[in-house]
Amino acid sequence: MSTAKKRGLILLMACIISIMLFNIFNKYYSVQPAYLTLGIKSDRADSYQVYYDTDGSKEWKEINSTKDNYEGSKTVEDLTFRIPVDAKNIRIDFGTMPSNITVEKFSFEKGNEHYISIGGLNGASENLYLNIDGKETPSIPVKLTGCSIYNNSRSNSFDVKVESDDSYMEIENADEILSELGKVSTGLRVLMIVGSIVLGLIIAKSLMWIKGAVQFVSLSIKNKTLIGNLSKNDFRNKYATSYLGIIWGFVQPLITIAVYWFVFQIGFRSGNVGDTPYIIWFIAGIVPWFFFSEALSSTTNVFIEYSYLVKKVVFKIEILPVVKIVSALFVHLFFILFIYVIMAVYGIYPDFCSLQFIYYCTALIVLVYAVCIFTSSVILFFRDLGQIVNIILNVGFWATPIGWQLSMLPDNIARLFKLNPLYYIVTGYRDAFVDKIYFWQRPYETLYFWAFCLVILLISVKVFNKLKPHFSDVI
Repeated sequence: MSTAKKRGLILLMACIISIMLFNIFNKYYSVQPAYLTLGIKSDRADSYQVYYDTDGSKEWKEINSTKDNYEGSKTVEDLTFRIPVDAKNIRIDFGTMPSNITVEKFSFEKGNEHYISIGGLNGASENLYLNIDGKETPSIPVKLTGCSIYNNSRSNSFDVKVESDDSYMEIENADEILSELGKVSTGLRVLMIVGSIVLGLIIAKSLMWIKGAVQFVSLSIKNKTLIGNLSKNDFRNKYATSYLGIIWGFVQPLITIAVYWFVFQIGFRSGNVGDTPYIIWFIAGIVPWFFFSEALSSTTNVFIEYSYLVKKVVFKIEILPVVKIVSALFVHLFFILFIYVIMAVYGIYPDFCSLQFIYYCTALIVLVYAVCIFTSSVILFFRDLGQIVNIILNVGFWATPIGWQLSMLPDNIARLFKLNPLYYIVTGYRDAFVDKIYFWQRPYETLYFWAFCLVILLISVKVFNKLKPHFSDVI
């Protein structure tokens, strides 16, 4: 194919991919949750809960609710509740006991794009008025049960007298309010367009290298018996000089788990995550991290470790990264069993959803494989890369995150953390063992992860093939 035709094909592919990406970004933004914020001042500490439905049924289920606590400081505290933008009706429970509450703030927000405030009453009726991006709109009716609302002297503020332990406010047709939050601002739209074009060009260019990547991967498939034998030897040799041998491969991660568990749950007093014991939630996240960090560290140096094989012309060195990955997989499978054991101790037993670890383990292997082909090639020419990888792994443990919840961060910042592909893996393991969410229920995250892996794999194989003829010269 001539250079002109190749460039034309890349341009055509880039246009098609860019349009697809823009539509995906637009749809992804439209399904992002909104946040209801209540600025509460009350005469007693209590737990507040917000329910929602997405089908207009007004069936208030625990699974479709979110909670926050007022600490009882007798000062204004902002309570934040995450709700989907397609919620039809919303019910706000004002605590669990009679009290007097002042609502200083009542707003719906979505990032920094739109801000909807509900402040005050329309006369003495049970109607609230809206301010959407600073513009007042007609009032909306609310239904009160077990409580009364009163005007007070302050603007955008009202008082609530809670008269029973089951008092709440219902906002019907909430989708009419939340639909305003689904609008994409001009600035964000421009950012989406620019990002789509840039990523479209990168992906289109990378897809031109797919033939070489297929040939590269096929070598590992053809030599699977040899890979199995080398992986067993590698695993045994790793601990051959120690007295306890391969036992250290399991003892060290167990001690690490115990230390982190003590720091987070005993030291920082981290409580249960929802209804799940913290230890189960933590282990489900750190186990895939152990595999990733061990596999990436060992595969990055694989050509240096097996330099005597790299210098052999007849040996297919393309299989060596897979050898290290399979070697690390032995310990990982043990810790998968360890998760099941810990869950059984707490009375949680395997189900079909927990078998998703097979899918996420496969995804984890693909991610490590795609990245390590690049790092194992480049480190031969830039030895400092090994130190850089170690630093990235140290930072990555906290940036994934593993010991803390991403919901602690503002939504804008949290989205940046979600760009880390390890976030998809760690969340996936927790979905399988803890939250019981199937991977197809996260379509955008799944699409992003596999697209990321594909592009990194194509780039890595291209770099490997460029550098391979010079490997023997620098080892």
